[in-house]
Amino acid sequence: RRVIEADLTASERTAHHRAAARVLAARGADPARVLHHAARGHVPDLVREQALLAAGQAVAAGAHRQAAAHLALLLSFRDQLPADTVAAALTDRAHSLYLLNRFAESQRLAVESVQMWETLGDPARLGRALVGLARTGLWAVGPRFAEQAAQRAVAAAEQARSRADDGPATVLLAQAHAELARSCGNLATLGPVSEPGPRAVEHARLAVELARQTGRDDLVAHTLTYLGAERLSNGDPAGRDQLDEAVRI
Repeated sequence: RRVIEADLTASERTAHHRAAARVLAARGADPARVLHHAARGHVPDLVREQALLAAGQAVAAGAHRQAAAHLALLLSFRDQLPADTVAAALTDRAHSLYLLNRFAESQRLAVESVQMWETLGDPARLGRALVGLARTGLWAVGPRFAEQAAQRAVAAAEQARSRADDGPATVLLAQAHAELARSCGNLATLGPVSEPGPRAVEHARLAVELARQTGRDDLVAHTLTYLGAERLSNGDPAGRDQLDEAVRI
């Protein structure tokens, strides 16, 4: 196959990739396989569709390196894609890179996604991008930077919730308060970098209350971890109860 492909002209190779992409897409083939041919065949609409599917599958499998690669391929076509697609891909790729400990690159993409969502005027997606910026900014820049991003995330989430008091808006607000607690408190992961304080406990407690309203166990466990850690760092041994509950969940 490689010998035959190498013997093709550039235009022939592009045409064959384009044909293969369309046939495979029509057959419902694996999105990553379709994406391979769609990108090399320069079919932006198909790249957009299949990259999002492939990245979603990779994230669901915990394969964030692969998800980041699919989204990078999608972003290579950014000049031919709608602005909201580009902004969403930046947000998602920043998150995958954060989970891969590539904090500087993640933070750069997160900043760009925040700027785009501000321009597009979508408070819910802006809030999500800011939560991502707070998470990766904690390691790429520092706790104060993360705290500012988290404060902006809370404001955006509250605006989104005022427009539509639904589950996703409450989830976003819980996540934003959790990140605010994380950034302004003294979690075990930060050690002496920050100082313990009651503000962190307050935000963590509010995050837990909001998380329980959503009915999402993963979010409840996530926020309980922050509350328990913050209470312990403030000298309250009862924080162990929240950590025990998070572990049970």
